[in-house]
Amino acid sequence: MDACVDTVEEAVSLRLRFGEGFSPLGMWSVQFRSYVAAGGRVVTVGPNVLWHLGATFAEALTYVVEGDGGAPRAERADWLGDCLPGDCLPGDCLPGDSRTGD
Repeated sequence: MDACVDTVEEAVSLRLRFGEGFSPLGMWSVQFRSYVAAGGRVVTVGPNVLWHLGATFAEALTYVVEGDGGAPRAERADWLGDCLPGDCLPGDCLPGDSRTGD
């Protein structure tokens, strides 16, 4: 249940950034919310940081359990706070609704 607190705005921000829907998956490292995309990509977010855990669930699980010693997977993501409660994406809003996540 904790993994779903405040996830709506983050999921909208992720969808705006990557062009696909994201759903809450759980928590990573006890404090960061993880999301899985419709296409299988797994990401985790923290305060203005996005970690690309894997292009697939299996890749993300391997990374989280074993690590990879490769290039860092974190990036600064100031755009994560761009959506406000109640924002919706064009096409997701009801007719006549002027709210968008832009």
